[in-house]
Amino acid sequence: MTETERIERLESIVRALYQQVAELRAEVGALRSGAPAPGSSHPADVERVERHVEPTSAIPVPSEPESAPPPPEPSAGPAGSEPYRPPPFVPRPKPEAVDLEALIGRYGTIALAALAILMGAGAFLTWAIAHGLLGPVQRVILGAIGAAMLGGVGAWLRGRGTVRFGNTVLALALALVHLDAWAAGPRLHVVSPTLALAAAALASVALATLALSASDESLFSVGLGGALLAPFVTSTGGGTAPMLATYGWIVIAGGIAALRERQWRVALFILGAACAVYAAAAADLASAMSPSPWLDRHTATLFALACAAAALLWGAHAVRARLALAFLLVAMLAQLPADTSTDHLRSAIPLALAGTLLAYAALRAGVPAGEVPWRLAGAMFAPLGFLAGAVGALVRPDTPTGAAIAAGWTLLALAMAWADDERRGLHLAAAAFASGAGVF
Repeated sequence: MTETERIERLESIVRALYQQVAELRAEVGALRSGAPAPGSSHPADVERVERHVEPTSAIPVPSEPESAPPPPEPSAGPAGSEPYRPPPFVPRPKPEAVDLEALIGRYGTIALAALAILMGAGAFLTWAIAHGLLGPVQRVILGAIGAAMLGGVGAWLRGRGTVRFGNTVLALALALVHLDAWAAGPRLHVVSPTLALAAAALASVALATLALSASDESLFSVGLGGALLAPFVTSTGGGTAPMLATYGWIVIAGGIAALRERQWRVALFILGAACAVYAAAAADLASAMSPSPWLDRHTATLFALACAAAALLWGAHAVRARLALAFLLVAMLAQLPADTSTDHLRSAIPLALAGTLLAYAALRAGVPAGEVPWRLAGAMFAPLGFLAGAVGALVRPDTPTGAAIAAGWTLLALAMAWADDERRGLHLAAAAFASGAGVF
């Protein structure tokens, strides 16, 4: 509801109150003078009011006056006061029709002028670079100055009340910072990729901090997305899976903690998608290494499990269970690729057990009764998926070791069925499936 609509609604309420007060005054005056109140046609109503109204003057109130004086007008007040005159009703002006020519003339010319300026600046920079007038350092400095100017304009527009347009300009400034970091690091090698990554990440974090102070979800989503995108922008093709996963976990855990008092759906969706993207990128980096160290092979699973733990520790109460289960589904999928080496077997079972326990912890943290898919994910899909990952790591799952693993998962499901009355049926079904996996 806009401010104008609120004022109009308040004026209509005040006018109605004034009218009711005037009618009450008229009824009281009619009762004092012995005349029937305006709008009253039954004598019993008058007598009922007379019994509850104490006489305030010496004028008797006859029960049946011979000739009643004409009733006062509703707008008349008590003796000695000015009659009430309600404010004149001013009809709301009709909205004017959209003038397409005026819009084009007002905004189209500005857009064309901005486009012409950008094209001219681009042509000049291309000519200067081609003739050696602008070296790599000068180009990076110009990009930083341009990003700072855009950021200042965006902050100025937000201060003047043009929040949406100011957010757009700030988002463009952040994009220019990322572009400049890419040029300074991987493209032109002016600075190291680590320093370029730090610059892009700090700019993104600063924008997200500004959005938090202003409670602006869209601007926070831009800053969060920029921080998550920074390693891919400034990457030179090197790095390791643990380094990428560590950076991603820091940003995701920080985003979860920042949203502890808020339930911004777009930002939460970005966090869930970022976990899947970082896990896939870590798995790809690990597969490119031959032979792949143990930590690199399990980085994707460890990363997703750590994100789930962060959601349960620092997430908002209303969404932490669902967010943790989403991260656990990523961990379950990251564990599925088969690896029959001995060290993988020794680590696959503890990781699968940790994922199952985190799924049960997410259920205990609170999943609403109407969220049936999330209940199924926590009670059945995640535990059985981790069981498949643990058994699939065996060279021969149909050995006593595989049966023992399935028996352990069955006992866990039965223990949860005993402790969790609300979801007992789902846990019993998971126990049945786990025991069937041990038999077959």
